[in-house]
Amino acid sequence: MTETKIQRWHIVTIVILAIFTLLITADYFYHRDRIYAGVEIDGVDVGGKTAAEAAEMLMQKYEQERFGHHEVDIHYEDKTWTLTYDQLGIEVDVEETVSQAMAVGRERAHLLRYPRRISLNSEPLQIKPLLMVETVRFRAAMDPMEEIVWQEPVNADLKLSEDRESVEIIPDKPGQELNVAVTLNNLFVALDTYPDVGDIELTAKTVEAEQTAEYLESLKITEPVATFSTVFSGNDQNRNHNIRLAAEAVDDILLLPGEEFSWNETVGNTTADKGYKKAPVIVGGQLQDGLGGGICQVSSTLYNAVLLADMGIIERRNHGLAVGYLPPGRDATISYGWIDLKYVNDRDYAVWQRAFVDGNRLTIRLYGNPIPGHEVEIITTDLETIPGGEKIIKTPDLPRGARERIKSGQPGYKVTSWRITYQDGEEIKREQLFRDTYRAVPAEYRVGTAEVPAATDADEEKEKEETEEEEEPAEEENNEEEEE
Repeated sequence: MTETKIQRWHIVTIVILAIFTLLITADYFYHRDRIYAGVEIDGVDVGGKTAAEAAEMLMQKYEQERFGHHEVDIHYEDKTWTLTYDQLGIEVDVEETVSQAMAVGRERAHLLRYPRRISLNSEPLQIKPLLMVETVRFRAAMDPMEEIVWQEPVNADLKLSEDRESVEIIPDKPGQELNVAVTLNNLFVALDTYPDVGDIELTAKTVEAEQTAEYLESLKITEPVATFSTVFSGNDQNRNHNIRLAAEAVDDILLLPGEEFSWNETVGNTTADKGYKKAPVIVGGQLQDGLGGGICQVSSTLYNAVLLADMGIIERRNHGLAVGYLPPGRDATISYGWIDLKYVNDRDYAVWQRAFVDGNRLTIRLYGNPIPGHEVEIITTDLETIPGGEKIIKTPDLPRGARERIKSGQPGYKVTSWRITYQDGEEIKREQLFRDTYRAVPAEYRVGTAEVPAATDADEEKEKEETEEEEEPAEEENNEEEEE
């Protein structure tokens, strides 16, 4: 081959390479932001289109087809709901779908893409639209169904035997609720078959009770550990009403080991809105009517039961005057916001606190896990009686020397209370609880100063009868304690 021919071939080769390079370059820049030919999205040919053009074509298609009005059937047991795509929040992620179309054929370097592009011309590729679910709308669509699926769990509970001597456990009952996450996944599985989207099933999940029988069994509350009772008179209906109301407030309380009880936090203020009525209360060493009169008999009964259960007393104060339903040293007064009764369950087991009113008998009974051979005794010592004395009010309205009692008095006391603990009959602990003082109240008399004729035999007999009445002792109400 002559040199001229060789040069000619070189020129031809260079020209061909230049043309090829020019074509490749032109093709690259033309398709740089266009989808390759042979790519379709949901039946729409988007080959040669830019991302914006393809997105516009898809949105027009779904608007014309009323995509949001397509329906899905949702089933749960024998119920069926038919909801639209719009209601369920189903949308086409146009941007991501177009991005997937744009990526077709671009898996390799530009020059190596041509075999794939050639195959697309002979076998077009169908891309399914990428569907997404807007969770806020989906969650709102589930609300009516959730009401159908929902079943309230029932807590396990403690129950007393008829004789109140043993504790039984009422089993818990699990509930159920709609499993939104799994139901949403069921929807996505159905959408994978688009455009022939199938039905979906609602899925429920178990909701365990907050308080299970297994938990209550672990507390080992089986029988009474302490009982204390007091008796109240049936004469003052308001006071009796308040006693029953306060007993209800401190009934059915579970104290775990280490938990504290506060009367004021539990019962609160004894207001008329809560149903409390006016009855005698001790204020400044004097009896007067006040809302909630009588509740201190409940707090005092509770105090004694707690002592017998061998639990720790955090706060307690005696009344200013001795009370009739308990001996000195055994009462516990309450004044909301000022005086409280507090104790702690410092034992190793839980305690279930119950309060009962049977006729005119108030009983506090604490249930738990008794310690075999463990007994508690409450005693009082060093009792000192403080005479009440008399308060004389002279008056000219009565004959000289005549006496008329206008207010009864009562003695005061000083006393020390103790708690003694025994194990298998042997004393293992003696604990001084409190040294209490109760104010004495003098009896008040009016004594006449008026000058009158000498008294007749009838007057002397009347004065003798009045004196005998003054000397009659006031009856105290009974109390009863029992440790179990």
